[in-house]
Amino acid sequence: MVEVLKNRNRIILTLIILNVITLIIIRVNFQNYDYSLDNVIERYIPTMSSVPGLPLKITCENENLNLEMKIEASSGNLLFWKTDIENLGSNFKTSFANKTIYFTPIYEMNEEEIIVKITVYNIKKDEVVSIRNFKIEKDDKEFYRFKGEIISE
Repeated sequence: MVEVLKNRNRIILTLIILNVITLIIIRVNFQNYDYSLDNVIERYIPTMSSVPGLPLKITCENENLNLEMKIEASSGNLLFWKTDIENLGSNFKTSFANKTIYFTPIYEMNEEEIIVKITVYNIKKDEVVSIRNFKIEKDDKEFYRFKGEIISE
């Protein structure tokens, strides 16, 4: 009877250790690529002096050093703004982390719809893991508004 209990305890302990190892492996291999892109203000017009462009806030589920984001605008420029304004052009690469970027139209830009494309790359595996498109629209009063993600059907 004592031997049966010892064997039972060994089996239980072995199963617990295997479960812990499995959870560690799953956690190490799990990559969360989820993020959101949200508007900070309802609308933007280039004559506003409070911001250098339409602010778009990127919120990443988990900041990840193995991931990189390429952000592209179909027209206009993208900016970073802390104390100084950094013009990033119409596309740039950055770390997968929380940040606010700004969209600003180029002088006398005629497009009424701008597409912001965000591609997430896994640097270690050299592969694309996510591509999402977002829309900014210009209304008849020259205001730019963030319209959200374009969902393909």
